[in-house]
Formats: sequence, structure tokens, C-alpha cells
Amino acid sequence: LESAGFDVYWAQSRRSFSVLLERSGVPRYRILDLSEPREFPSDFDASLALLSEYEHPDLPRINNIHLMDRILRKKPYEFAVRYLAHYARAMHELIEREGISVVGIGRDTALQMMGLLVARRCNTLWAGVTYARLPNERFMYTRSHETDALLEIGAETPEKTAAAVAFLQEFRACAARPLLRTSSVSWAMVARRFPAHLREGHRLMRKAVHDRGNDFARYTLP
Repeated sequence: LESAGFDVYWAQSRRSFSVLLERSGVPRYRILDLSEPREFPSDFDASLALLSEYEHPDLPRINNIHLMDRILRKKPYEFAVRYLAHYARAMHELIEREGISVVGIGRDTALQMMGLLVARRCNTLWAGVTYARLPNERFMYTRSHETDALLEIGAETPEKTAAAVAFLQEFRACAARPLLRTSSVSWAMVARRFPAHLREGHRLMRKAVHDRGNDFARYTLP
């Protein structure tokens, strides 16, 4: 994106990811780090009133966003409201200050879903990233949290049509196979994958040093 002339900004709630971005050369002013709970406003009523301004009948409500998040739903309701309000305020200010025209994001966490509400409020294009298993290594953008409203990113061409026809023939011949991750279904497979699990455990422990105290936007080591 940067090589194509875009200015890219990052918003996330894990300090370890901010460290990774900074080590990768991303300027600090392009990173919106929301990993510090002490920065969340303490006024619950004011936070709830702020979030109500972002709700829309056709989009997930604040309670939906809180309860759908696998980690945040385990936190007290007041904490979740203050966290989401802090993010909404910070993200809104970032979009307006930097003139951000596109918010590209997933649809898996409370932060990502809240980004949809903020983008809509700012009249900014929200592009939800959705991956495909068939064909492999493909993805598309959606206009909302539902995948029935696609965002077209290019005109139809003879090359694209030919590729679609070729894939349809492959699919009908039952030759198309999704790219799936191998699961350990026996103790022998667990033993063979032990070195990989050991490396992953070490990586998670290094990240946990930076994310100490964050139990609202990540899975803790336990």
C-alpha cells in the first residue's frame, strides 16, 4: 500500500504488536496503541452516552459487540463500555485528523467491529477483509459485517472471466481442495509437532513480556 502511494495507519490493543510495528520501521505517529487500560475513561455513563452516538439500526449494537468478543465478554460490562468508548473517541480523532479515506479491517474482535461503527459515523469507507478457502489464497472486501454486500475493487476483464470459468470447471470436477491446517488427531502427530509447538510457546512468552496486564484484548499465557 505504501509503495502505491498510501499512508498506512495502524490501530490495535496489544503492546507487543506496537513493538513489532516500530521494529519494522513504522513511525510511532502512525500507530494508535489502545493497550493501556489506565487511559480508559472512568465515567461509565459518559462512555455509554458516547457509544450510543455510533449505534445504527443496520449495524451491531454495543451490547452485540461486547458479547461476541471471545475475550472482552469475560470482562465486566462497565470495563468493556469504557474500553470501547476510548477506542471510538481515539479512532474518530485519528480519521478526522489524518483524513483517512479507507478503514480496512477484519470482523473478529470488538475493536474491529467498533471500527465499522466509527467509520460509518465518519462517512469513511469501511472495507471488511474476508478470506476464501476456495479458490485458495483469495480474499474479498465487504461493505459491512455481513458478507452479502461485496465491495468491487476492479472491473471485469477477459482474464478474470477466464480464471473464473477455469475454477468453476475444477470445482465441478471435484478437483478443488481448500487450504486447511493439519490437526493433530493422534499422540504420534502431537509428538511430531512438538518442536513447532515449542517454538510457538517461546514466541508467545516473548510477546507476553510486552502485554503483561492485558487480559481484555489477547489470550493470556494460562
